Amino acid sequence: MYYLYSFLMITVCERSIFFQKTMKASRIVLVASLALAFAVFNFSKASAQTYKRHALIEEGTGTWCGYCPYGAFTIDSMTSAMGDNLVVISWHGPAGYGEPLWIKAGDTIGSYDSVTGFPWASVGRAEAMSGAYEQAGTLDWPNPWSETAQLDAQQAPVVDFRIVNATYNSGAVDFDIDITPLSTRMPTEDTGKFFTIAVLTEDNIVESQHIYDDPNQDQIDNFTHYNVARALGSRVLGDAFSVKTATTWPIRRHYHINATNSDWVPSNMRIKSFASYKGKQSHFQFYLDAGQTGYITSLPSTAPDMVWTVLPASKQAVSGDSTHVPVVWATGGNVSAVKLEYSADGGNTWNTIVASTGTSPYEWAIPSDAYGQTVNVRVSDASNSGTTFTGPSFTIAQKPKALIFVSSPMSGDSLLVGTTETITFTTSGPVDESSLKLEYSTDSMHTWNTIATVSNASPYNWTVPEAPSEVAAIRITDANGVSGVSQVFAIVDSGKVSNVTIDGAPDLPPGMPETVHWIANGYLGESVDLDYFDPAQGIYKPLSHGLSATATSFDWMTIPPSPESGYIIKVKYASGATGYSQPFSVGAAGVSAPTVPDVPTIVPNPISAAATLSFTLNTSANVTLSVRDLLGREVLHLAEGTLSAGNHTIGIDGLQLTPGTYEYQLTTGSGSMVGKLTVVR
Repeated sequence: MYYLYSFLMITVCERSIFFQKTMKASRIVLVASLALAFAVFNFSKASAQTYKRHALIEEGTGTWCGYCPYGAFTIDSMTSAMGDNLVVISWHGPAGYGEPLWIKAGDTIGSYDSVTGFPWASVGRAEAMSGAYEQAGTLDWPNPWSETAQLDAQQAPVVDFRIVNATYNSGAVDFDIDITPLSTRMPTEDTGKFFTIAVLTEDNIVESQHIYDDPNQDQIDNFTHYNVARALGSRVLGDAFSVKTATTWPIRRHYHINATNSDWVPSNMRIKSFASYKGKQSHFQFYLDAGQTGYITSLPSTAPDMVWTVLPASKQAVSGDSTHVPVVWATGGNVSAVKLEYSADGGNTWNTIVASTGTSPYEWAIPSDAYGQTVNVRVSDASNSGTTFTGPSFTIAQKPKALIFVSSPMSGDSLLVGTTETITFTTSGPVDESSLKLEYSTDSMHTWNTIATVSNASPYNWTVPEAPSEVAAIRITDANGVSGVSQVFAIVDSGKVSNVTIDGAPDLPPGMPETVHWIANGYLGESVDLDYFDPAQGIYKPLSHGLSATATSFDWMTIPPSPESGYIIKVKYASGATGYSQPFSVGAAGVSAPTVPDVPTIVPNPISAAATLSFTLNTSANVTLSVRDLLGREVLHLAEGTLSAGNHTIGIDGLQLTPGTYEYQLTTGSGSMVGKLTVVR
């Protein structure tokens, strides 16, 4: 942040007296006289940044304009306060005013935006600002030009922007502009247009200057001008460049500008340049960063050999999940290939990354000893180790431990043989997902059986094998031997319901509370239904549906019908697992004898094409045969009608059934029996 402890108020009257006393004085003397006023102005640079941010201000001015000295004094004051953080370009004009310092070219700053008055300034090309903010004879300070520039200078750079390879030879200046994105705020695709602007400016140009100050004096002789645009290396609105098509970094643009005009003083000339961006929906250009050289006569005639790194940046933090770090480097002079090295001990020892490369960025594969360290990268001329540059320190986090976490099946799950279940898992750290082996165990993880090999951590649909176990588990292993194991779960061939009993049976009084009990295990589903067989109507009726699968009893108020024997309680789970009580009576003495034997027989079983179910009836009864799959869905129903007492058979067509295990239920009036049937091919 910056703080303003005071502000400067300069009146036109005071300036008039100053001008009258010092008719030959240049404005630099005035700036010197203001230095004490700025001793209390504190401008803090963004010290945490690797690259110093340069604010840009482009001034529209003219010697013919009596208001322009106020704008000039404003910019001098800004320069005094901000120093190298400010890059200034002064454009004199417009045409038709006899302006001696105007660049006589059709492509002028006047075409950038409609300018309605002078002086004016644009800070960062984001907005055109007019006026020097002289109000009622008082020059306001600070003013919006200064405040906007100070805020711009405090922002983090969007790019690494450099004027490099600058040389001055035979009246001409040559230089390159290097640009490397440092932030996601610079779009990675050409959603707008990017530009570079290159200008030669000159200081200490003495010209007469109009000023609206005193009725007896409307001109200052020998007024000194600074930052005056003298020649363009680019169009004034910039030369376009592409981020999207860049294959190497930095993006480099070369400029050659003649500086042979006899009126120009080379020792007073500087190269000033900046990069800007204009979005498709934006009228204004937004500058990315700016830079400037010293006076061009101080430049060498031949660019010296140089190397430097741009990325990694100072205090950059590289994730421990990373396997590579892009090293962006650049060169000056005749350097064509570089050697890259790294140090993880503050520069005491250096290890080679690559002995010679011409690729920037260079993808550095992070070695194991660099994780968890503060690192420096050094770049040097591959053919001359004396030309070298050590980049700023940055950190690489500890490499995280490789983990595979199997989230399903979960502990307590019961997976039904033949069904499709989803194996889900996640990975973290350096897990090699190119080859992940899935296995299952049914013997407490002593032996493992292969399921499949996959190439990413996506859910896998697993057909549960015919291997019932109460101690099953899933294991997943990557190519490096990193393993993750699921919780223990069960594989069941079907659910089982047994010991269905009613308190007080076999003879129950009507209208009295009784409790039904049962035992269930295996694959059961999520709910259980209770029904009772009404012998008077020969059908099952609901007793209670949707009980929790964890229920093992139910309180029942017995039905008060006419006395009847042959009631049966049926307990059925959502999985299809079913159990029946023994027949009992309500309101009648004695219990009807079962009408089916304990064990009906199916021959053959397993079956392929056809089988026969044999059974015996003690009395005549209405007979039906129902076959269900292990999910409780009825797949075959045979109604035999009323059969007499004696031995009977029912033919079963196995070709109507797909291979697998089924449950059949033979119902004979007041009796019912459940068994297993297996179909093979």
